[in-house]
Amino acid sequence: MAGVLENCRFLDVGTGVGWLAIEAAKTWPGMRVVGIDIWEPSLQLAATSVAAEGMQDRITLRRQSVAEIDDEAAFDLIWVSSPFLSREVVDRALPRVVRALAPSGFLVFGIFASRPDPLNQALTDLLTIRSGGHPWRSEEVEERLRALGLRNVEYTVADAVGSFVIGQRQ
Repeated sequence: MAGVLENCRFLDVGTGVGWLAIEAAKTWPGMRVVGIDIWEPSLQLAATSVAAEGMQDRITLRRQSVAEIDDEAAFDLIWVSSPFLSREVVDRALPRVVRALAPSGFLVFGIFASRPDPLNQALTDLLTIRSGGHPWRSEEVEERLRALGLRNVEYTVADAVGSFVIGQRQ
């Protein structure tokens, strides 16, 4: 997998202060990263961190909503941190995000992980809503990604905090 990501073009949706963009670029020295966010204070912190790491030549930061992405087949890997995106934004953004994927590129749709019991699910939903997101169920996301033409769609629990729905463009 390391070789696959080595010359990858990565879009970090909701880059915030840029930690994921920086760590991805450090881990895969050939990777080019674009981080987008709508909140200027976060982007300013991200720019400071990117400069401190000497990554300005490999990480580009853009003040842009994911719902306004107009790139086409530009990225091999796209990370969408859904707990911070409203349902309306995701509804508008997903077709654009899929269009921004290069052929055979991967979309990783991150959601907060939860245990299946009702109390833990309710607390996870509350955390998601408090963070500005919609409490997606993995089945619902899988269905949406398949409807947008992605293949090899699957749900993965990464750890106690996060899980992912991953899909690949044709």
